[in-house]
Amino acid sequence: MSKYSASVDSVPKGILLISAAVFLLSLADAAIKYFSARLPLWQLFLIVSCLSVPTLGAWLGKDIKSGRHAIASVFWVTTRSILLLLMWVTYYSALPLIPLSVAAVAIYTTPLFIALFSTLYGDEPLSLRGWVAMGIGFAGVATVLRPGSDIFVLATLLPVIAAVFYALAMVVTRRHCRKEHPLILALGLNIAFLVAAVIGGIHRIANGQ
Repeated sequence: MSKYSASVDSVPKGILLISAAVFLLSLADAAIKYFSARLPLWQLFLIVSCLSVPTLGAWLGKDIKSGRHAIASVFWVTTRSILLLLMWVTYYSALPLIPLSVAAVAIYTTPLFIALFSTLYGDEPLSLRGWVAMGIGFAGVATVLRPGSDIFVLATLLPVIAAVFYALAMVVTRRHCRKEHPLILALGLNIAFLVAAVIGGIHRIANGQ
């Protein structure tokens, strides 16, 4: 596959959308941190998906049938959804165990992993300056998390693992899902949430919890 042309990108619009998304995700993180002590993760997924799947399905149903929003690749939409699901499960599992500020520092290694995976798989090589900046970024995160010290706990690695899953999902989105409508991607993710919630509920019932 050929390299992407910068002419097809809208950098200012992309930066604005990413900033808005990070703001909304920060609010969601705080809400999950608050509710995680009261509700298990699968119930939170169930609440979100039961609201989102019918709404998105009704919104997109007619357009998909008419071919206006055809799914270009079910495989890559599914792969992206699973990666994001793994990201949320890993990250939200960490929130009851570590301070939200520490989790936030760890999860925001995401841009560093995105840059790395984009170079290795996304056919978007980094310049020398980019590699230096990425090294400084990892050093800064390590300084905050302090692996190997007495205050370090293994749960701190969960947001870092989540960052890896998220970065992989973003590279898949960029490389394989560029033609997918955003609402289709959102529907795929919420279906994954619903499946995970059902599996979690069955597991809890089977174990008598």
